[in-house]
Amino acid sequence: MAGAETQNVETRQIGLADIRIGDSLSNIATVTPVLTKANSVGALASSKVTGTNEFFEFKSGFPVNVDGTIVQSTMAQLECGFLEHKPFTFALANGVNPLADVSATVTTGPSSSTSGTISGVITPNDTGGITETWTVVFDSLDSGTIYGASEGAVHSFTDLTTVMAPDNGGNPYFSIPANFFTGTWAADETFTFMTTAFQTGTATYGDDYQGVIDLGVGSVSDFFRVEAVVSFPFGTHIMTYVFPRAQSVGTFELDFQEAGEANLGVIFKSNKASSGVVGGNAVWDSAPLGKIHFTTL
Repeated sequence: MAGAETQNVETRQIGLADIRIGDSLSNIATVTPVLTKANSVGALASSKVTGTNEFFEFKSGFPVNVDGTIVQSTMAQLECGFLEHKPFTFALANGVNPLADVSATVTTGPSSSTSGTISGVITPNDTGGITETWTVVFDSLDSGTIYGASEGAVHSFTDLTTVMAPDNGGNPYFSIPANFFTGTWAADETFTFMTTAFQTGTATYGDDYQGVIDLGVGSVSDFFRVEAVVSFPFGTHIMTYVFPRAQSVGTFELDFQEAGEANLGVIFKSNKASSGVVGGNAVWDSAPLGKIHFTTL
């Protein structure tokens, strides 16, 4: 007969560790610590690593004896409480990848025309695009000028059947396809659209408190490489937890209290990084959830 589950839980308080976040895929082939202080996510109020091994026992006879034990599941995770409430850490707490690049975008705005219409999509450009509001001002039904609120006039056109791709240092600000403007446009009528510039992940959620976090999306967190670095004892030794393929668990909770008490919690759950999973590597076959490295200063 089968017996009950048993489990072994180990929780290690590692105090004010230095938590470093990096890209999982580009570092997946390295088992030793690779992240630097530049990858640090900020000051901590608390942190701990929790590891759980659950076993299943096979039992028989009377009185009951244990015939065998197998490992049913294993888990490792890092729990952090951040003192700094930055967009970067808010993104992590919401399961958003703050390291991901954000492509340039185009949003169409209002038109002053009564008979002019549009058909198609304006294409943004990651290299030449900027954050700007653009206004297309018609001089006649098929000619006019495109102005930027800050850039000024960037393109004049004399027909609507050709692509409009004003140059910005060798790359277009954007590209308006041929025959985008349809219907009947008249002199002094306008069409407005907005563009945003390409941003690297670190720029999107920088220290100057910028960026947007979408709520209610319900997406699964991207994979990160997480390294927790702590010195012990007396600063003479270094212990580094390496989670090569971790995810931020989106259980966001922020209790608004006095500044000294409101700590933003983030949980990083380590996932299998062995060769049997997409994005894994054979170097982790013997330690699929990661490693703990000990070094002496």
